[in-house]
Amino acid sequence: MRPVKQIWDIAISPTCLPATLLLAGTIVYWIIGLVGLAGDGFDVDTDDGSAAEANSDGVISEITSLTLRLLNAKGIPFMLVMSILSIYLWGGMVFGIMNLPTQLPLYPLILTGGSATLAIVLTSLTAIPLKPLFAKLKLEDAPLVPIVGRVGVVRSNEITSSFGQVEVPDKHGPMLINAHLSEGHEPLAKNASVLIISLDQEKLVYTVCSTESP
Repeated sequence: MRPVKQIWDIAISPTCLPATLLLAGTIVYWIIGLVGLAGDGFDVDTDDGSAAEANSDGVISEITSLTLRLLNAKGIPFMLVMSILSIYLWGGMVFGIMNLPTQLPLYPLILTGGSATLAIVLTSLTAIPLKPLFAKLKLEDAPLVPIVGRVGVVRSNEITSSFGQVEVPDKHGPMLINAHLSEGHEPLAKNASVLIISLDQEKLVYTVCSTESP
């Protein structure tokens, strides 16, 4: 039991505690999701790969998109990516604390920076085989109902040329799709009316324009 106690002592040490809390938070998230209290943990925004909700703030969506680009994880659910990152970060911190000499100059900076760099690299590598898997899942879940040419309503806080979500009415119930504005159009606010004009078959992201466009 001594190795287990040693790892526990390291995990709750001041140096490693932030990484431990991050890992614990992701574990709690997935536990809640498994019992059905957190909704669908694999809700994918096919434009930026995030699990951002339709009404999430535009700045948060941009940060999410940039994070996924940095981690080479575009197209993978954001919380899954962050969970993988937190596991690697925590493992790197524990390994570093166990092996790096504490008298090393700039020890905390080297430990934290090295662990974070290792976590980013390993997460990026892990994302490589996952991206085709989620691309296939998105293809299987893609709506069969023709949407191009229909009119919908913006449901995200705004829609830009890089992200957004649109609700399209249908006799079987409203459909929420991932979409972005065609190039050269100014962002539109929530509840704006848009026309669906095309579909990117690879990303499963629709291109839209304002119904008030000239």
